[in-house]
Amino acid sequence: MGTTGMLGAALFQTRLSLYTSYAISGRVAKGRIPDALFWDSEDPYHYLRLAPQRDHDVVTFGGEDHKTGQARSSNSMAGRSRCTATSAA
Repeated sequence: MGTTGMLGAALFQTRLSLYTSYAISGRVAKGRIPDALFWDSEDPYHYLRLAPQRDHDVVTFGGEDHKTGQARSSNSMAGRSRCTATSAA
């Protein structure tokens, strides 16, 4: 049990920020992508992770976290996702 009391806990909540993150997932043929987690060190970062299933794999691409309401462009991730999906087809 904490010792800061209700006032301290309430004040702590005022310092927290809401963040928005983006992700898109899709099925791929089993074994097409190595079983790993990939990410970059960009700011904002991006990641690609694999979730193996019985007869296929699920790939999730995501990232570009930012404080809610402070994105340079909320369409940036959506545009890249469309471009990636189109070039992969």
